Amino acid sequence: MRKALLLCLLVLTAGTAFAQDGDTRHQKYGWMRYRLRYYFMHMGEDEGESLPAGIIKEFDRCYRDKAPTRLVDWGDGTIFHGWYLGVLGTEAGLLRMQGEATDSTAKELYLALQAFDRLDFNAEVIWSCYNGATEKGQVAEVHWDPISRSWLGKAPGVVNGFFLRNDAPPDLIQHFPFAHALGSALSGVYDSTDRRYFGEYKVCPPFAYKANTYYPMNEPSHDQIFPLLMGLTLTYRCASGIYWNGEDLGERARQTALRILDLYDESWKIRNPVRTRYGSGCNSDGCLPFNGGGNSLAYSYPLAILADHLRNGRSFCGDPFLQPFKDMRNPYMTAGSFASGRLWKNLPPLFYRHHVNHHMEVSIGSVSNGYKAIRPWRGPEILWERTHAHGTGWEFYYLLNKFLYPNKTDYWDTDSIEAELDLCPANGPHWFVRDKKHIVTPPWNVSLRYVHAFKNGDHRSRDDSLNTWFKGYFSGLDYMLLYNIYRLVYPEQHKTPYVLEPWLQPAFPWIQADGFRVKRIILNRLEIEMEKPDRSVYFLLEDIYGNVLSRRDTGMSSYIDTKSLTPGWYILRSYTDEKTYTQQSPPLWLIKADDISYEYAPR
Repeated sequence: MRKALLLCLLVLTAGTAFAQDGDTRHQKYGWMRYRLRYYFMHMGEDEGESLPAGIIKEFDRCYRDKAPTRLVDWGDGTIFHGWYLGVLGTEAGLLRMQGEATDSTAKELYLALQAFDRLDFNAEVIWSCYNGATEKGQVAEVHWDPISRSWLGKAPGVVNGFFLRNDAPPDLIQHFPFAHALGSALSGVYDSTDRRYFGEYKVCPPFAYKANTYYPMNEPSHDQIFPLLMGLTLTYRCASGIYWNGEDLGERARQTALRILDLYDESWKIRNPVRTRYGSGCNSDGCLPFNGGGNSLAYSYPLAILADHLRNGRSFCGDPFLQPFKDMRNPYMTAGSFASGRLWKNLPPLFYRHHVNHHMEVSIGSVSNGYKAIRPWRGPEILWERTHAHGTGWEFYYLLNKFLYPNKTDYWDTDSIEAELDLCPANGPHWFVRDKKHIVTPPWNVSLRYVHAFKNGDHRSRDDSLNTWFKGYFSGLDYMLLYNIYRLVYPEQHKTPYVLEPWLQPAFPWIQADGFRVKRIILNRLEIEMEKPDRSVYFLLEDIYGNVLSRRDTGMSSYIDTKSLTPGWYILRSYTDEKTYTQQSPPLWLIKADDISYEYAPR
């Protein structure tokens, strides 16, 4: 058999143009799972591994040999990790429901739980080096030992619920051959001659790494904790009884969530156990400083309800007369928690003033079912009002609550859910910038659709101080979790089997769609045959970053030269009007090229 490129195809129709069916939505899920595993993270138990990055940034201001500079960014790492845990937990549950093997997902979930424990362990190590400074360029550096593969501190690590947001070391870049640099609180690229931006990432190579240039921002805060509690609660609900390495993954998720909740003190403040810290929103020693990010008193009523449920298996009573007696039995309830409950009952619109507060409110409110504990007969209705009527488009949390605490309401109907899924581009959520003009795909143009309320694109796609624009490629965790929960809440709507193939296992079907078919794929040549020759069609071959590799037009048949392809994923697009071509033109074919001996021919 001749040496050839194996090109494996999946047909996906771009979401911005056509209504899609269940097969297409599931294929989109599979593609995003594949790109998440192999482009946004590296699986393993070493520092930085099994933690998904939220964004791949691509800068065009320093092109060299027509290649942009790409940076893999782990900012807000534990927010994304919470969503990642939710995706894996629900995926494991769906696979089990359909009698499919869960081994691949169970292993990945086990490594994700291990990764959080590692963040917990390393927090004391990192903070033992803190010198009291928070200004850029003045923070004491924490050193990475590439031999022992560990961060070097002045104190041993402790697993106690106090965690880092990420722990990526400088040499993690070796696992991302398409990228040039990392964006991490512990391993940012920097320009040693530029004191003004010292500690910020550089845009153009050559790069040098400086560990921990500004690690105070690597502390936990409640905007990080609430997504983790969401993901861990979903894992507890969906993956209990699924084992890996002898551990019940659902039970481990429950214990991890309780460890985080036990980090709070009696005043519902998160404290740094290593160093005394003062900051906005806290008057006590050790409370974290970021805009009140260490003070969760306002959210303590639903937090106490969730903690009691996870610890003792008790849920809210639901009776407005008996609920106060139920709350009095809750060991997590404090005077502040009762006051928080009254606040939630009477003043929740105050949370609208900032999207971060609003996200935390609907996140912990849906996971704890706190709205129904406060207003038993209107809980789902209030959550719907808080997510839909306000205009943020965060109906996801209503669906999340409906799954965790089933109710008979259907405020978000299945047609609307499917329309939301269909809007997501088949090649993943993204934010493109060309000549300082935004090419966006709202609402899927932010790093997390249901966390960030920047409807016109991720605000971080421009750094005004550096006059730097970049493209953003986002993880797709938001699409994946919405898709999984939709399948869990409305299983009768789905005829497409929930299986991992073809994206995580080597099995790809022969594809024919929309009047085109791939005639055959052999060495250095992808042949395309038209079934409807009465229309002029153009084909574009791109890498996953949108760089055009080949362009062809076709009549009855055509081909695309693939001799320059290296192993990886590529995108084949077709469009009928060359002048109006856009990134979202359907259909979208995803091609995987592997340098192995194989010849792919039509059946």
